[in-house]
Amino acid sequence: MNIMLLVNKKFEYKGYKEGLDFRMNEKKTSQLVLISEDPTEGHERMVPSREYKLAPYHRIKEFCIEYMFKSNESSSNSEKKYGYLKEVIENYNPDYIISVSTSESTPNSQGGDSENHSVNGCVFFGNCFFARDCSDCDPESGSHLEVSNKLSEGKAIYSDFYNDLAIDSNRREIEEGMIKVSNMPAKELFVDANEKNTSLGVVNVVNYSKYNEADNKTYEQFKDPAPYNVIPICLETTHAVVKMAAGDIPVLFVSPITDRYLKFEEDVKGDQNKDCSYNAGVVVANLLDFIYNKLQ
Repeated sequence: MNIMLLVNKKFEYKGYKEGLDFRMNEKKTSQLVLISEDPTEGHERMVPSREYKLAPYHRIKEFCIEYMFKSNESSSNSEKKYGYLKEVIENYNPDYIISVSTSESTPNSQGGDSENHSVNGCVFFGNCFFARDCSDCDPESGSHLEVSNKLSEGKAIYSDFYNDLAIDSNRREIEEGMIKVSNMPAKELFVDANEKNTSLGVVNVVNYSKYNEADNKTYEQFKDPAPYNVIPICLETTHAVVKMAAGDIPVLFVSPITDRYLKFEEDVKGDQNKDCSYNAGVVVANLLDFIYNKLQ
């Protein structure tokens, strides 16, 4: 099997790599091995990439999405992101994609309490995606990616994936090595992997000052009239675009939570993004090692 790992921003990739490399360097992931690091991979752009083997049967190619953009382009532009992703995905033609992006939690992932209960630092998995065109919130964005505003459901890595991760001992294995974040940390770090978990995609917003409005509109549109038997678990800008670019290729999203619902300005300070991304790297390394035997 060929797996593609896609990590959103450069600052996320930095923390993610530290977490993943720590697990490998400490010999905590016996089956995941780095075999090459190519700083010039790509087309006319410099797109660093790394390749791993999930010994001995599977190959994994890893990219940071922001490096696909030209220096004068906003890496938050959904339309351009879709174009670059489609190009890279078609080039590599993976059997499965894992999309990694820091996210904001929702009232659902916060247990219904949108003010005080925090899951910051925790990591959520899923393979359901919803995208909303939020150009009404940021008409000057210059991003015009067309979205369907419909739920898109993918496939798990293997048939019993979520049932296996529901077992406490297995979940603890995936969580091993995660670190507590500084700002409004979760009381207890955990991984939540559920086939009903859904990433809500905030699409066509470039101006950071518009994200609270776009996040709120996306969440409210999805939950009212709540037409789907799924859980809106996180809000961010990339997973749904990855799914759109992937077409029929299955996508698993991995989202470390940086902030409470509509509390970005309060929670995301200092090393919050890096520490949450570190947890994503730890979890991905543990996950790949965990599923090794299931993929044979």
